[in-house]
Order: sequence, then structure tokens, then C-alpha cells
Amino acid sequence: MTDASVRVPEISELHDGREVDCEVITRNGINYYKQRTNAHEHYLDVLTGIYTPVTGRGGVPVSMDYNDACMRGIIPGASSFTSNGHSTYTLAVTGQPVHEAGAANISLTGVQLSFVSTSAQDSAAGTGIRTLIMSYIEHSTLAAKTEIIAMNGTTPVLTVATNIRFVNSLIMITAGTGTAPAGTITATNGGITYAQIAVGHKVQASSYRMVPAGKVFIPHEIIASSNSGTAAAQAVFHIVNWSASLPYWIPSNALGCQDASIIIPLKAGRPIPAGSVIGIEVTTNKGAEITAAIIGHLENA
Repeated sequence: MTDASVRVPEISELHDGREVDCEVITRNGINYYKQRTNAHEHYLDVLTGIYTPVTGRGGVPVSMDYNDACMRGIIPGASSFTSNGHSTYTLAVTGQPVHEAGAANISLTGVQLSFVSTSAQDSAAGTGIRTLIMSYIEHSTLAAKTEIIAMNGTTPVLTVATNIRFVNSLIMITAGTGTAPAGTITATNGGITYAQIAVGHKVQASSYRMVPAGKVFIPHEIIASSNSGTAAAQAVFHIVNWSASLPYWIPSNALGCQDASIIIPLKAGRPIPAGSVIGIEVTTNKGAEITAAIIGHLENA
């Protein structure tokens, strides 16, 4: 469908036509309404207050879902926010967090972390990981922050930050010829592991994320899978939430599969407020390789 014009009497130059989803055009010095017959292909720009054509690559008109617009960064203050859990279990497990470190630990006071590897090759001159970036939530403000960690092999390296509440992600940014960690990277304080990257992995595989200050998290869908490679493994996944007002892992939605993958849309998913953590726990009846991720976006609270 294309735009069409409907001639109406001359209008004031001060009137922009937005109330009837029209634009003003000038012909021979006279202003007219130009009515859009495909008005659904225009959106009201929240920054300019002007109805604007929605166009895709090459100028092709498109209609866009609100969640898609948030994921693409078109909505001010909105951005994608996803997790990437992956764990391998040799035996049956019950209520196990799909998290690289085995548990999604949260500091109630704020901590400084010590990063160390089981291999000397994870260092500035080694073949393994050399530097990584840590994305974390600050304890006192719940602000989302990052810090680059320069690994020093089996010698612990302390973070500059001393008030870390939760580590959302660890991502390798430089490495030697091995192009991946040569050992297991752990971030600990007082004997508690707050983050981890396994041997050969380039990121921390975790289905858990904490929502930063000033934002709410809108989950779109859950993606999960179970693969035993031998006898079919049954897996039941639970979405779990933690908050300072209710400091326990509270399960909500549940989904299950047997040596298969599933995608569950959450069209009516409730907003997760700042300071809360959302993740996925799994229960299996035998050893299996498990993946679990939550896909969604952040927007201003």
C-alpha cells in the first residue's frame, strides 16, 4: 500500500496535522493535509513529536514490534539484555543453577574480587587469555559498571572495584596463540566464587543476570535444551528470581524437555525491577549437557 493524498481546505501553517495522522504539504504556496492511508507504517517519534516513516534497509517500509524496537536500540533508554547458560553434568542434578561457577552468588555488602587461573599461560605473555572485561553491578548504587582485568596466570590479581554486588558477565578481549583460556579462571572473595570462565571458553556461561539501577528487565523468551548423547535425559527448567526484599531463589515458570530444545515465549512476562536477579535452575534424571538462556531487553523504569 502506498501513501495517498486527500485535498482538504487550506489550513494554518501552525497546524502540523498530527492529530489525524497527516502531514502538511505545500503546493503553489497553499498548505494541504496529506493523509496517510498506510498510517501503521509511521510511528510517533518520542523525541521530536513528529510522525515518522518506519523504514528498513534500503528504505523498504516496515512495521515493527515494540520489543523488537527495544532490542534494536530504537526506543530511548532501551537495550537488549540476555544470558547464555551452558553446563555439563555427569550425574543427575536437582535444582542446579545453569551457571559456570555452579552458583549465582550475590554479595550483600560489596566485595573486591581476586582473579586467578589454574594455568600460568593465562597471562600477558602466555598462550591463553590475557585480558578480560568484567561487567558487574555495584553494591551501593546498583549501577552497571565494567572493569578490564589483566590476568597474571596462577598469581591472583585484585579488582580495582571493591564494592561488587554481582558479576553479570566475563568476556575475553585479548589472548595468546591459544585464543582461549588455558586454565579455569575464577573470581573469588573469602572462599566464595562469584564468577568463572572454564578452560577453552571465551565467556562466562551463565543464565543469571542482575538488573541495573533505573531499569526494568522485560523477558521475551526462554531457550533451553538437554542432550545426553546416550539414553534420553529428562530435564525440567525453572525460572528463578532473587531480590533484596525476598533474598531466596523463588521459582516461577517451569518447562521441560527430553533430549530436545525448546523455546518458550513470554509475551505477558512481568517486568523485573532493578537489583533483582533472574536465572534458570535445572533438574535432570541423568547426566546431560544443558543450555539455558533468557532473552529480553532493558528499558527505563
